Amino acid sequence: MKLKVIPEDFVVRELARLPIKEKGPYRLYLFEKKGWNTIDLLIRLAKAHRLPYRFFAYGGLKDRHAHTFQYVTVKHPADLTTEAENFSLQSIGYMDRPMGPDLLEGNEFAITIRALGAAEVCRISRRVDEVRGFGYPNYYDNQRFGSMDRQMGLMAERLLKKHYNGSLQIYLTGIYPEEKKRPGNASSFSANTGVIGRPAWHVLKPLWRAEYFPCLSKNPKLTSRLCR
Repeated sequence: MKLKVIPEDFVVRELARLPIKEKGPYRLYLFEKKGWNTIDLLIRLAKAHRLPYRFFAYGGLKDRHAHTFQYVTVKHPADLTTEAENFSLQSIGYMDRPMGPDLLEGNEFAITIRALGAAEVCRISRRVDEVRGFGYPNYYDNQRFGSMDRQMGLMAERLLKKHYNGSLQIYLTGIYPEEKKRPGNASSFSANTGVIGRPAWHVLKPLWRAEYFPCLSKNPKLTSRLCR
């Protein structure tokens, strides 16, 4: 049995409720790709069009080793419709809001299985009948527990183990694929007290430095409630 021999063996189509408008601040695109993951390709497109990556929004990440169709929005009026060898971006309308996971209804899959033996065909046929009668378990892997930080692990795993300070450390300092590398040493965040010292300020995510902490510094009552 062989899976994903070529990208066309694993086709994923995103299903979404899209409030499409004739005009709006967010241009909506059908994003088709193969051989790319969602983030890497959007970063490339942002650079090619000299736009900030934050202008691009999507509902979910799609596999690199597949032929995928999904929706993205760009907060920019220009038509970025693109046709390339392994991807395309096709403008299909506008929305009043960015694309997000709350608009998703699911995914539709078309999977090709190759090199099946006779015994495997019989087993799969039997399992198909079982699925029709009883449904299929909603299996998921560690991606449902947040992005994996190679140095510190999974944020949700620490939450489940009640290691709250460690989970907060990952959330505040973890760097994900669409962000720049973590500068300095994240160990300056105190794992024992959860206190962020001056050296640790430079390892915080840019969004926390630019928006969240200035807001907390101006609202000491809110800060004290969050720290309880």
